[in-house]
Amino acid sequence: MNKALFWREMRGSLGLLVIFGGVLTLYIVMIAGLYDKETQQALQQFYDMMPQLMAAVGMKGEGDTLLSFLSTYLYGMLLLALPMVYAILRARGLVARYVEKGSMYALCAAPVSRLSLAGTQLAVLVSTQFGLLLYCTVLEIVSCQVLFPGDLDIKGLLCLNGGLLCLHLCLGALDDGFSERRIVYIMGVLADKDYEK
Repeated sequence: MNKALFWREMRGSLGLLVIFGGVLTLYIVMIAGLYDKETQQALQQFYDMMPQLMAAVGMKGEGDTLLSFLSTYLYGMLLLALPMVYAILRARGLVARYVEKGSMYALCAAPVSRLSLAGTQLAVLVSTQFGLLLYCTVLEIVSCQVLFPGDLDIKGLLCLNGGLLCLHLCLGALDDGFSERRIVYIMGVLADKDYEK
């Protein structure tokens, strides 16, 4: 792993992380604040009137616990889509930007193996995704404990967010690894590896 490139790309990720963190903060705090009996009844009436619309955005579950409420209204679409959009944008910025500018040649000409460059860029993507979901987890726990002390099943929330992290890491790795330009780059890594033997 190239440490200089890693920290440069981490600094490049900060702006996007702040934007997505702000949007997720807004949604997490708002939806956590909606957990009360009156709001649940209103949402259930809305679901009864338009079940297809609610199901289209992943809001089709019923539950009487805070964790089931969060899993329905946060994890139905928001916490699936927003970190995935972040991963797509960041994965594109990590590789395609260098290819489009023509500076990938300079990176590949550096005295660092291509496998190390690819590993560094993947490490940046994994680190930032982990940080974003860790922030969401802490924010969910803090906001739910402030608004509804003792109602949140923290162990269940950690399990739910662990599965979400695995999903986003898989999707981010696929996006990072199978973009059209990245395939050419990976072929170069494999060719470089064969050449070193």
